[in-house]
Amino acid sequence: MLEDDSYLGAAVTAAASDCHSYALQLGEALEVLEITRSGLSSSAMARIPRYELLPRVLSGELHGESPLIRELLLSIKKMNSRSLLALISMLSNTAIASDLSSFQARIEALVSSTSNSGDSLTSEFDVSFTSSLRSTAVSKKIQISAHKSALSKNDTLYSQLIQEVHDVFTQYFSTKLEPVTNVFLHELFFYDLPSPHKDVFAPRARGAVERALASPADYLGCGCCRRTDEEQQDDEGAVMRSHPATSITYQLYLEGGALINTYDLWSAFKSVANGEDADEEEHEERVDETTAQYVPADQLD
Repeated sequence: MLEDDSYLGAAVTAAASDCHSYALQLGEALEVLEITRSGLSSSAMARIPRYELLPRVLSGELHGESPLIRELLLSIKKMNSRSLLALISMLSNTAIASDLSSFQARIEALVSSTSNSGDSLTSEFDVSFTSSLRSTAVSKKIQISAHKSALSKNDTLYSQLIQEVHDVFTQYFSTKLEPVTNVFLHELFFYDLPSPHKDVFAPRARGAVERALASPADYLGCGCCRRTDEEQQDDEGAVMRSHPATSITYQLYLEGGALINTYDLWSAFKSVANGEDADEEEHEERVDETTAQYVPADQLD
């Protein structure tokens, strides 16, 4: 890439395609994740809005081994047959639907073969431990063993099916929620700088207007309002006659300070607009004022 420009160009084109595919893959995975957590109201992940999940994935906080995903997968293992069939039906139009389609028919066939088809099958993972401050690992193992022994044959078969469903979800999230750093040139497509979006959603209108008035040539695209390099070195902040009248007034306003004399502002604007010397203009105005003071009142029209 450092020595061959053509190879670098081909690599960048391929990286752009990979980044686009990664973005689509990530969007599909978050859709599956959002639908799955909506079916698990007890999950802590249900309280996290979707717009917060994407930054977590890009920052490496949310992945296949993260605590939130592990809790979600554990909740799936504890679902009964009715809840699991409802979840598979909710995911029928998502990217994981093809991997779950075979399980739906198998679970429905297993439920229909029970003595009472209206009952839900329970897995061996759905164990409610007794709340005790002195509960130990041995007591939990005893409860799990007692729960397994109380399961029917269909419940045992359902436990095997839900373990396979759990493995499908585990493989899916581990593959789709891969770190963005694994994608070449991901810095061009994914970034955490707030300034581009901040300028769009919270534009600084005043700054843009002030810059346009101070440098109109940058917006008008004309050569008459642009200073040459020598002019910029000689007088960088000078007001140009070719600037629009609004720009001239604004720049003279900035030079006026806190208190502005209206007559001086008008005289300065007139001298810049007409290209006349300010000293000569002030002298003519002063003569006119002096002459006007001695005009007799009866000669005034």
